[in-house]
Amino acid sequence: MRRTLRYYIPSMFHRRLLLLLVSAAMVALAAVGQAARLATGEAHQRYRLAAEEALTIPHLLPTVRGRILDRRGRVLAEDGLAYDVAVHYSVISGRWAYEQALAAARRRYREQWSELAPDEREALVLREKEPYDQQAEMLWRLLADLGRVDRAQIEQRKSQISQRINTVSSYLWVHWQQQRQAQLNEPVPLAEVAQPIGEQNQAHSILLDVDDQVQSVVRRLIADAQRNAQRPAQEREIGLLVWEKVELLRSRRRRYPFQTMTLMLDRSTLPSAIRSPEPQEITVTQVATHVLGRMR
Repeated sequence: MRRTLRYYIPSMFHRRLLLLLVSAAMVALAAVGQAARLATGEAHQRYRLAAEEALTIPHLLPTVRGRILDRRGRVLAEDGLAYDVAVHYSVISGRWAYEQALAAARRRYREQWSELAPDEREALVLREKEPYDQQAEMLWRLLADLGRVDRAQIEQRKSQISQRINTVSSYLWVHWQQQRQAQLNEPVPLAEVAQPIGEQNQAHSILLDVDDQVQSVVRRLIADAQRNAQRPAQEREIGLLVWEKVELLRSRRRRYPFQTMTLMLDRSTLPSAIRSPEPQEITVTQVATHVLGRMR
């Protein structure tokens, strides 16, 4: 081979140049092959979908409804800015108190924690849990007082939120399980795909459209909780911990300025049985609801 190469290319310079050209061609061929592999086939589809998913930031666009006016230009219905008092789902579900108790038990018994049996750890967690349950209960009572609603209404709202999220999560987990089983072509335990959904990591409105006074109280308590969180763990005020999970959410509410109206009824033209020269004051509710509709 070498003699043949020397025969056809006697110059050492040209032989080296040929070697460099062959090496460059091989490198270029390998790069082209890799580019073709990434640009076509199953790998291309997988990488493209992963890139698109990373670049996509899903978010909800708020719905804004227009105003409805009467023939005189008076506003009968319009969207207005409102604030809701929202509490994180972990507090609504009771998970927050357990997680706080678990962290407290780990801190208190950190030296022997690794040597404890699971049931012993659980007993210690339950022993630490009562103060955090009391915090959550104080939060619900205060929200009921601020919102001027019965404590049972707060529980009803919490129950509605939990039922809705449990329904959505159950549906998604079964769907994910079916997808995973189709990919692997073998049974997959539900626990393997039962990951927390977005709604379980968010705050949900408990008090809707609160007034300025309630907003002021809630903002002050949230600010106190934020300052409290910046202190060392041993110096934090335990009664403010739950307020780290409370938010004031901006929202929009449909308002009906003339929903309830007080009118003077002229009875002088009514039938004789109910006729009277004296007008009568009456209060009318749900004015024009049959025309405007109602947002719930």
